[in-house]
Amino acid sequence: MFTTKNVAMTRSSMLTTIESLVFNKDTRTIEAHCADGTRRLCRIDRCESIDNARALWSNLVIMKNTDTPVSFHAAGGNDPRKWFFAVTAA
Repeated sequence: MFTTKNVAMTRSSMLTTIESLVFNKDTRTIEAHCADGTRRLCRIDRCESIDNARALWSNLVIMKNTDTPVSFHAAGGNDPRKWFFAVTAA
């Protein structure tokens, strides 16, 4: 579960790879910089729990380190080229 202001379908991105990951402590945001030139953001305070946010971070690190093609998922009809709450491997 992930909270958003909009009630709409989850949208998914095209496949890409993760080039770098940053956790911004000031905004409590995971930033994924991707090979398609985008920077995707996940506000961890909107995750169901801190454990879910930690698991997401761990999965992102693994996918980055193995150059796994991934698809990002954005809740509430938001743009998955900008926001995400989940990621899946191709």
